[in-house]
Amino acid sequence: MLILVSGGSASGKSNFAEGLVVENQQNERYYIATMKIWDSESEKRVERHHNMRKDRGFITIEYPDTLKTLNPPEHASFLIEDMPNLLANTCFDGSGLNHAVDEILQDIKRISNRVGMTVLVTGELCSDGIYYEGETGEYLSQLALLNVNLASLAHEVWEVVVGIPIKWKGIQQ
Repeated sequence: MLILVSGGSASGKSNFAEGLVVENQQNERYYIATMKIWDSESEKRVERHHNMRKDRGFITIEYPDTLKTLNPPEHASFLIEDMPNLLANTCFDGSGLNHAVDEILQDIKRISNRVGMTVLVTGELCSDGIYYEGETGEYLSQLALLNVNLASLAHEVWEVVVGIPIKWKGIQQ
């Protein structure tokens, strides 16, 4: 099962996504953290996320690169956080912005076909109404394209707004 969880910054999407994995009760829970640590602010953010999930039984793998070499064990649950970081990491590793979306989609398909559950966390960065030029604008366009494609692949799509999860795709409960 592939689940996409989206939302704005500090919306509660990470906590909700983690809860989906915990509720699934698979034997092994893997948390794939894609954020590159650049400064003290990013260190604090990583520490906050570690503290949020410390008692939830996750095996955390810091994976601030592409997912090409990630070889997950079968029947585990995977939470991959987050797609904006993964896109940036993939396109700036030499793959280029134009190939990064396709590469990520291939990797997500490979991983989700192998494991019992894959939950992806993405960010809603394109709805601020501001037009960005150059590389930033192109990155945001590619992120929107990635999100649309992931939503199409996903069995369920959730958006978390002010801590409230809203189901946009999948069987309603």
